Amino acid sequence: MESRFAKIFATLLQSDVATRLTQNEALMNALMRAFSVSMELRQLLDQRIRALIQGLDLAQQSEVEGLREELATLQDRLAELEERLAEREAPRGRKRPASRGED
Repeated sequence: MESRFAKIFATLLQSDVATRLTQNEALMNALMRAFSVSMELRQLLDQRIRALIQGLDLAQQSEVEGLREELATLQDRLAELEERLAEREAPRGRKRPASRGED
């Protein structure tokens, strides 16, 4: 879809109408102002969202990712410890084989 848009945009730029429109100073000033206002509103909205998130004391995405990594590490360590514990307990349930010198 992006390539389709690029083709349409390129075609428009090559047209005489587009050339005349870009030479219209009032139109170009209005377009630049519209883009400027749009960017200002986006920045303001981003700032307000960040302030809201901080006010709600929500974790940031990077913090959540860090906690997920730490949880995975702890789960791996727990699995290792459970395996070692199982290996230690397994011989206790069996009878010890008699040593060769006890006959």
